[in-house]
Amino acid sequence: MKTRIFAAAVLLPLFLVIILVLPKVITAILFGVAAALASFELLSQTQLVKHPRMLIYSAVTAFLVSLWSYFGARREFALLGIIAFFGAMFGEMMANHVKLTFDKIAMCLVAALVVPYLLTSLVRVLAMRLGRYYIIVPFLMAFLPDTGAYFAGRAFGKHKKRTWYAKRPMAKIDYICIGVSAVILIAVILIATFINHGRFWNPFI
Repeated sequence: MKTRIFAAAVLLPLFLVIILVLPKVITAILFGVAAALASFELLSQTQLVKHPRMLIYSAVTAFLVSLWSYFGARREFALLGIIAFFGAMFGEMMANHVKLTFDKIAMCLVAALVVPYLLTSLVRVLAMRLGRYYIIVPFLMAFLPDTGAYFAGRAFGKHKKRTWYAKRPMAKIDYICIGVSAVILIAVILIATFINHGRFWNPFI
């Protein structure tokens, strides 16, 4: 646990600098590099795909997904990229049809398009007009419950023979935690509904 806290104390400020301070295009490039490395590691280290050119195609495509997300996520560019990717994949399959099977192409599809598309969702949020403010919301939703659960466990887990809920009356700090959680939830709903004009965003529209 101490290692996780130390890593969070070091990496979280660096991540916030990348998200909130650096130019958006630099952030998109860094996310693209991370997506390319993730794609390459997913396929190579798990030995799902050993073909070197397919690994390169997948890593390059994963990087381009991040740039596509930054430059407006246009549908026509996405279709062209998918056609080019599948063309390269099936070309390799036809050239090495004995060793390459369709399941390997499917894994390359997941590693090159699906996973990077999910990883670069922050880039698409960042590219919005108020993206630097919107992007704080998912971090709050991810980190605050985890942090609250950790400190709640530290506080209430000291008395192993007593049940806090049944034996211990709620104090002021408990009501404060519940109130803050409710305010954050309401704020997220209002931001998603009124500021962004809807809770769902389709990049292909």
